[in-house]
Amino acid sequence: MLRRFVPVLVLAFVVGSLFRLGNVLGMPVLRMFGTQGIVVIGLMLAWNIKRLQIEDGLRRLDESLKALPSRVKVQPLTGAGKMPLWLVESEGRRILLGGSDIAQSMGKRRARSALERHAASLLKAAESHGLTRDGRELTPALVLLRRRASESDQIRAGSFPRPVVLVNPEGVDRLVSGG
Repeated sequence: MLRRFVPVLVLAFVVGSLFRLGNVLGMPVLRMFGTQGIVVIGLMLAWNIKRLQIEDGLRRLDESLKALPSRVKVQPLTGAGKMPLWLVESEGRRILLGGSDIAQSMGKRRARSALERHAASLLKAAESHGLTRDGRELTPALVLLRRRASESDQIRAGSFPRPVVLVNPEGVDRLVSGG
């Protein structure tokens, strides 16, 4: 984790030096570059925090998947997007789990449209893996890694007959056991 923040600390030192040199030498251009450096520091910190939140969500999801009973088969799948996919099979039920990195701070309307896009890509992945062609029931589910979902959150995507279930990483066991 420290390796993420060392470049930020070095850049902060350089920015401070630019401001100091700008004042000592009377060169406003150095203060301008220092101000731009502050913007870069903010962007780097925002990116680092996002990555930490995603990694924490994936860690919690991995713990939930490992805590499932031994009768539940969990198979990682390759997906087209940047988020991983899992096929969970238990007692004749199949659940396709996909991750979503939508932030809690995103507004409801924007979050809804982003979740619809993520759900559509999840269903496209299901089709590409042949999970919708064999006639067996498939429950698609998006695991929200950076946003909280309520118990009954669902979203419709395309012409798929079942809604995509929205679940927290800790709620995967309830989804697998009860549906």
